[in-house]
Parts: sequence; structure tokens; C-alpha cells
Amino acid sequence: MDSNSQGTSSDDEELRTNYKLDLRYFTDATFCPAMVRKRSRRAFELFLFISNQWLRAHRQAVTPTHVDLCRACGLDSADSNSRSVISRLLKQLRETYEVIDFTPVRRKRPTITVRPPVQNEDSVAPQHYIYFDDGWDAAIRTVFDRLGPRAFSAEYMYLIAKYESALASRKHGRSYWFFPLERITETFHVSSQFASSGLRGLVELGMMHVSHGQFGIT
Repeated sequence: MDSNSQGTSSDDEELRTNYKLDLRYFTDATFCPAMVRKRSRRAFELFLFISNQWLRAHRQAVTPTHVDLCRACGLDSADSNSRSVISRLLKQLRETYEVIDFTPVRRKRPTITVRPPVQNEDSVAPQHYIYFDDGWDAAIRTVFDRLGPRAFSAEYMYLIAKYESALASRKHGRSYWFFPLERITETFHVSSQFASSGLRGLVELGMMHVSHGQFGIT
């Protein structure tokens, strides 16, 4: 919050609550870590886009356009195969990774909602969360694309770094975070090579700085 703010209104607090993406999507091996194991970068990017839109809509179902979905995962919406690719990716997110729900409607935009990590659980105020207010779009994807084949790991570790940095600031009053690579791999179910590649990519992009062996989000 800006240091000049005079408190937090109920509207501001509601807005903040709406951007809390449950950390269990990253700590449960069946969700986002499964996308890493299958190298499903496009599926992960679609999940980021859909989840942010869902949070922005106060956790109500969203109906993104075909163009928006394509831009989120680097597809050309004018390509004749793009609709079948998007359809396959959405089906993977629903059936393989189980992070979204939607009902396919012929020749209409699907209405999509994010599935809670635990069914029938209130997902409005998760205990542990990533504050995902900066969204996901084609412009952000382009920045990560500068890393070539390392782009996916950097995208993924950016979300982890957001969580760890916020936790270090909120819980420990530090502007940096220190988390051994071995613990990152155990907690978030990714390989040390993947995590290390992603973190180094964030440093290259200027999104994170390293000082005396400690990481911090810029």
C-alpha cells in the first residue's frame, strides 16, 4: 500500500481479497506441477490468464474471447488450427489438470470458472496465496519469450518468487527472501534444474535481483 494511504476501505479490501490465488495450485503435484512435468507451457499460460480474469470478476465465471485465449498462450488466432488447439488445451485444464470447469457450447464462447483445489471448499480467502493482481497477457508473455526455451521456467518461478517475496516482507519484515533450492523443489514439486533455470531467467530479465546469495523481487 502507498505510504500516504489513510487506511483501507472495504472496497479496497474486497479488491485485494479477489486477487488471492490459492497456493495449493502450485504445492499440489496434481495441478500446476503436473503441467511442468508434461512441459505444457501453453496450458499453464491459459490457466494464468483464466484465473486472473476469474479473480478480477470476483470469482464469477468468465467468457474470454478466442482472440484473448490465443494471445495468452502465444497462438495466432487467425490460424486455421487455433480453435482446435484452444479446445484441446481447455479440455486438458478441465480433465487432466482439473483446475477449471466449463461446458462446451457449439459456436459459442465457453463459460469458464476456476475449480477450487478442494471441492466444496470456500476459496474466497485461502490461507496461503499468491497475490496475482498483475494478470497475464500477450505483452507479459513477450517479455518472457526473450529467454527462448527457458521462458516457461521463468514464467512459472515468477509466481513462486512473488509468493516468497511477499511472505518474507509480511512475515519477517525483510525486503529479500532466502529459500534453499532443495526446499523449493520439495515444496513446489519441480526439479532443481527447472527452478534454477527459471530464477536465473528472472535475474536476466531484471525482474529479480540477487545479493549475497539471497533472492529478492525488484
